[in-house]
Amino acid sequence: MENPEIISYVTLRRMVGILGLSLPVVLVLGMNIGRDCDHMIEGSISDYFHTKMGNFFVGIMCFISVFLFSYKGYDKDWIAGKLACLFGLITVFVPTSLSIKIDGMAVPKEICFPCDHFAPCVYPGIMGYVHLISAALFLLTLAYFSIFLFTKTGKDGKMTAYKRKRNLVYRICGYIIIICIVLLVPYFVSSSIKKILLPYHIVFWMETIAVFAFGFSWLVKGETLWKDR
Repeated sequence: MENPEIISYVTLRRMVGILGLSLPVVLVLGMNIGRDCDHMIEGSISDYFHTKMGNFFVGIMCFISVFLFSYKGYDKDWIAGKLACLFGLITVFVPTSLSIKIDGMAVPKEICFPCDHFAPCVYPGIMGYVHLISAALFLLTLAYFSIFLFTKTGKDGKMTAYKRKRNLVYRICGYIIIICIVLLVPYFVSSSIKKILLPYHIVFWMETIAVFAFGFSWLVKGETLWKDR
């Protein structure tokens, strides 16, 4: 008879994967219900904190963070879980800045997109930097999970054919997350690049791809695909 505790732990992994995959979709669809705006999406996933979908953003991120806090894995892998939880909660409760700096000039998003946000003023810049760093560290920790933790095997080192397939998926997902973060670096350090790419919501799309990769990785880890017989 299977241990029900193991079953629920696997189920939680699947839930984390499903939530990761659904987060951008839920935010975009929910935001566009009854909306009268010229644009369909926000500049980043974190921007939804300041909208009517803010509770969904906070709720999903908190669930993922709390689960990561309880994640043990192998040996000292729990350290990565605790760090991911910390970075995730900071990302949620230190919200992204509501100002965009182009050529040294701060442009409040309330002026750019007045139908989106509830916040009446621009947050201090330091909060935006803290949020940005914590979000990057959160995603990097998730990449570490996929590349180094999920690919571990038993002490005998033996792997099934399905385990090899899963490890390939884990590594691909982890590297996709890292690539998305690296591609965003020029955007945040160069005002000229930001000015060119700002209308295309590049931050939102890179974050969405990274979150999809994270969600798919955890969905596979939850034995949804390529499960050993």
